[in-house]
Amino acid sequence: DEEIKIQQETVLATGYKLGYNFEPEDNEISFEMTLKNIILCSEVVIGRFNDALHAKETTRAWKTMTGKSIKSRFMYVLMWNKWKNAIIANRDNNAVKAWEEIFGSTENCARMAIEARVNNYMSNIARKQAEVWASRHAMDISMMEQKLSNEFIEKYNENSGQMALVITDDNSGKYSPAEKAQCVSYIKLNRTSFNEARDERSREMAAMFETEFPEDTMDRCFKILNGIASPGEMLWITYADHWKSFHLIQYEKAASHIITSMASDFIAAYRTNTHIEAARVIEKSAIAKHFNYPDVVKDYIPSTILAFNASCYAVKNQGMVRKGLTVVSKEHDELEELQWRLLIESTNNFTKGGQLYESISNSLDLSPRNDSVTPRSTSIASTLTERKKLGMKFDWVISYIKYKHIKLLDELKQIESENPNNKAFHNIRPSELTQYLKSADFNYISKKSTVEKNLSIYMNKLTSCNNYFGISIDGLKNNESEENSQIEK
Repeated sequence: DEEIKIQQETVLATGYKLGYNFEPEDNEISFEMTLKNIILCSEVVIGRFNDALHAKETTRAWKTMTGKSIKSRFMYVLMWNKWKNAIIANRDNNAVKAWEEIFGSTENCARMAIEARVNNYMSNIARKQAEVWASRHAMDISMMEQKLSNEFIEKYNENSGQMALVITDDNSGKYSPAEKAQCVSYIKLNRTSFNEARDERSREMAAMFETEFPEDTMDRCFKILNGIASPGEMLWITYADHWKSFHLIQYEKAASHIITSMASDFIAAYRTNTHIEAARVIEKSAIAKHFNYPDVVKDYIPSTILAFNASCYAVKNQGMVRKGLTVVSKEHDELEELQWRLLIESTNNFTKGGQLYESISNSLDLSPRNDSVTPRSTSIASTLTERKKLGMKFDWVISYIKYKHIKLLDELKQIESENPNNKAFHNIRPSELTQYLKSADFNYISKKSTVEKNLSIYMNKLTSCNNYFGISIDGLKNNESEENSQIEK
């Protein structure tokens, strides 16, 4: 400890900071410099250890009287931990000192430390200081929590549980940090009363939902929670969730019945190649989320009921729908390739009328000095109109590229969970383990490289579209209003 203290004082004397502060500081000591100081401390301690044991200076391993072996690596790890702990202890001492200098008495410090937990206006450093002070004054914090809880009960009497629920759910800033501190202290020490108040409110909301929908309550609840109800019914989604929590068995029965019924409706609508049609509707619904001009392709977007019927059919026939998705994905890939070539031809490889090239030309001071309509302003308006027409014409292919980009990113995350280097294999013969690991590693790398290659292709396509249309990854919606205003001018 003495050697660690000497080295840290030497570092501070040179103007460097030791790090491990609540927030990064300027002139923090680097990892390499820290490592050198720890090695120096370790070598000094090892030398003293050898002197005490009358061992050679080069000795780096020792044996105890009981035959236990001690290696020098243990000394380096010990020194690293002591170095870190000494810095953190000094930081915490300064934090406690600063907190007490600001708030004075122990009672006031404890009150403000509890308020820091719920005060969003305090800085991160102040919150950390409060946390350190509370960890070193657990008894004072406990006594202050009891006091704040009593203040809350005296203020609200029998309605304490209901008011604690109201304050907890409030995000408007109506209640002060002092009131929130009383609330959290009350909840911590009166958990039973708070839970009873919460259950009472849930029962009231469930009863209100049942009163509003006395007939077919289970069916209405299922449709509302799954987004296939009318707009007026969707306003009751919170109440439906509370009703479900008290009638879970009934809800599951209704869900099973509705899913079977809606799957039957889908089968009745598509008698042949039902699994392929279900896969087509499901993929269309996923692509439709990325459309920039839904009105232009409204005939392509399946209705909400049809999409849910297809999903219900997929729940009941997962293997068949998975096979259908393979067929539909192949069809969409072929269509995407065809439309992508047409888009390249129409834009002259994304150079004719692109937003990127227009931004470069507009950066030059070539605008007319009068307000009259000039060929240049007419040309800009014409370019914007043509680009918008192209965006509408090729809206599907742009949306499909976004859909594939997100899908491939999800596949890449899923493949990472199959990494054999992060797994422990059991019930494999030792003689076959090496070959098994090689095979698993080869399959993992092959699958990952294929997905990464496809992802790279779609990222390049998406970048080309973004540069040409002047859009973010979310689509044309960001610049649509701006282009409309420019066209009007």
